[in-house]
Amino acid sequence: MLTIAVMNFKGGVGKTTLSILLANELAQRGHRVLLSDCDPQNSAMAWQSWSKSNLMVERVEKIRPKKTERSDVDMNVLDCPPRYGDQCIAAAIASDVALVPVMPGPLDYAATGLLVETLREANKRRTSPLPALLVANRTMPRSVVSRLLVETLNKLATQVDGARVSKTALPQRTAYVEALMGAWAPLAKEARTPIKALCDEALALAGRK
Repeated sequence: MLTIAVMNFKGGVGKTTLSILLANELAQRGHRVLLSDCDPQNSAMAWQSWSKSNLMVERVEKIRPKKTERSDVDMNVLDCPPRYGDQCIAAAIASDVALVPVMPGPLDYAATGLLVETLREANKRRTSPLPALLVANRTMPRSVVSRLLVETLNKLATQVDGARVSKTALPQRTAYVEALMGAWAPLAKEARTPIKALCDEALALAGRK
């Protein structure tokens, strides 16, 4: 079972949205996917209730720092708690790859800096560094703020072994919000393309196709 942690310590950065979109992308590829809602707000659980999605979503109150296996699942996406602490360290220890969505802004950069510290702490307890993708989220092509975001992420990525900036930046799209508002339907091609590319990148980093 491949475990993918979606992490950030700041709320409103698109962590749960990315978790849901990534889990559905994996399911569309034929994987048996579990979306583990580890966030106390239980937003993924709420989404599952109104979306009528067939995706398996389970609430997780405590993340254990040990990789577990399930016969009914081959992909597990963790929507991690949005705060510093033992739970996120445990998620980083138990995962095969991590995605860290980051929006432009000084508060977002500060929160990501704390997350880098968490990854460093987790790496001390792992047999090898956790592969982690820092993902520029809600970007606007050719804008100054988006360019500064990528520059900042590149600096942060040098501070922890295993981290790198994703080649795929996720653009600001209403389609992603709209996809989560009602009954679930697959994304249209234009909106799905960046999610597919990010999924490919995460799987390749974890040594999977």
